[in-house]
Amino acid sequence: MRILVVSIHPEGHVQSPLVLANTLASQGHEVAFFVNEAGAERCRKALPSSVQVFTSPDPFDPETMAEKIRFKAEEAGKGVKETIQGITELFVTGFEASMNPPLDSHLSSHPRYDLMVVEVSTSAGVDMAEKHGVPLVVLSAMPLAVLTTFLHRPDLTWDWAYPFQGPGGPGMVLPERMTLLQRYLLNPFLKWLGPKPLEWWAYPVRAQVRARMGLPPRALTFESRPGTSPPHAVVACANPVLEPPLPLPPHWHLVGPIVVDAGKAPPRMPAGDEVGAWLEEAAAAGHTVVYVSTGTVVNLGPKEVGQLCDVIAALPPTTRVLWSLRGPSHHVLPDAVRHAWTAPITSPLSSPDGACASGGAGTAAVSAAAGSDAAAGGTDTTAAAAAPAEPPAGSAASELAGAAGGVRRVVVRSWVAQPAVLAHRAVAAFLTHAGANSVYEALAAGKPMVLTPFGADQYMNAQHVVNKRLGLSVNARTMSAAALTAALSAVTGDGGYLSRAQDACAQLRARGSGLQAAVRVVEQFAAEHCGTQRQAAATVPAGADTAATSA
Repeated sequence: MRILVVSIHPEGHVQSPLVLANTLASQGHEVAFFVNEAGAERCRKALPSSVQVFTSPDPFDPETMAEKIRFKAEEAGKGVKETIQGITELFVTGFEASMNPPLDSHLSSHPRYDLMVVEVSTSAGVDMAEKHGVPLVVLSAMPLAVLTTFLHRPDLTWDWAYPFQGPGGPGMVLPERMTLLQRYLLNPFLKWLGPKPLEWWAYPVRAQVRARMGLPPRALTFESRPGTSPPHAVVACANPVLEPPLPLPPHWHLVGPIVVDAGKAPPRMPAGDEVGAWLEEAAAAGHTVVYVSTGTVVNLGPKEVGQLCDVIAALPPTTRVLWSLRGPSHHVLPDAVRHAWTAPITSPLSSPDGACASGGAGTAAVSAAAGSDAAAGGTDTTAAAAAPAEPPAGSAASELAGAAGGVRRVVVRSWVAQPAVLAHRAVAAFLTHAGANSVYEALAAGKPMVLTPFGADQYMNAQHVVNKRLGLSVNARTMSAAALTAALSAVTGDGGYLSRAQDACAQLRARGSGLQAAVRVVEQFAAEHCGTQRQAAATVPAGADTAATSA
């Protein structure tokens, strides 16, 4: 079977298509991958040599692209209009408009594909499957509430008991256990209001982009109903353990996460890994570890880094911190702790206990450090960077670094093997931005969470975790060191959070492999539709425009 997988390049979007493409290729299918140029190298490294990678030009220059796909902490909770216009600029006038012509040309100039698998945000893939009449599998790692919006099925969520979930911030995501006022007044009002901003600010723009390709107007992606052209199935990789109950159409398949494969045993830290050895040392000493990460698309500023330093200061001496902090944010760590925390664990700088001074000293020091580093242009300090000498004993810098003591309490790295870290017995809790894959990885490891969502589906993911009492959420707009410390203390001090997280892990594993379920859906759908499509294609004269036909 010839399959074309289509995705845009941002990590949260391309991961699931890459995993599925790899598995389909390993099972003997002829697979090709289409992505914008920024993702070409990543995809070629991740895919076997048998999978050919085709590209389209990027819609923006690299610097602009990076700016548009990252969440800035200080911009958490932007207005609805600004949010929708930003989404439209990135996904419609950006990715969709730039990918449509080259993808159209590719499909016209290559032998016909039996099937296209398209990541749900990659509207160009849906456009061209429609134009060329190729059977389509829509692949989504988003919460089901977002998927119903992308596929224009608000009717699926109209039940009174199903809580409204929108992208506008914490107030736009209702809890699963609603009050009477929320259920019978606020919930239906938000469901009526929710689609309006898309209709006002996104749909007219997309109609123009599609018109350039000779296609009629559509909603955000397309309306997923039986009979919609092209024939299609939907593979939803949302987490069935967390999602509020939602009846789905027969052609929608909730398979569960596929990037985090619950059917496999928990991963282990690589042999010889210094972080793994440090975690083992913590476990042997009876210490617990809080793992901190805000993912690949959140930029922490001086305020947020300072708050986390103050949180570290407030933790008990038997609690250690492993902090996966993106390299560009290293320069806003206080000078006094930056080198001690990022140095190799075996270096002389591993002796400080790494605690910040209490009373807000972390925030103050970060502000000062950010000012001096900004003037110098800033640097990406990593574990391999040369470290200066330790600050003199008794100095303010020495106090902030926690130079007394012989235990390395804090380790900062630009990257760690996150699934293996979360699975380690020493890790007691995960402080996360509530990205989908991060939440799935925490559940697969049975670890409770403290969540600080900054945008997009993170608010929904965080609310889903809170609904099941697997963690606590702190508003990123108003969060403080005191609020974060209190949430961490509650999650690590109440054994109920750990017990429920382990139960959720068992439920997820009992469902088996979401990846294999996704492969079965793709192969079954192909078996039902590809023969008919080959026969139809054989009747089309060479070079003819293969317009979409009704299912």
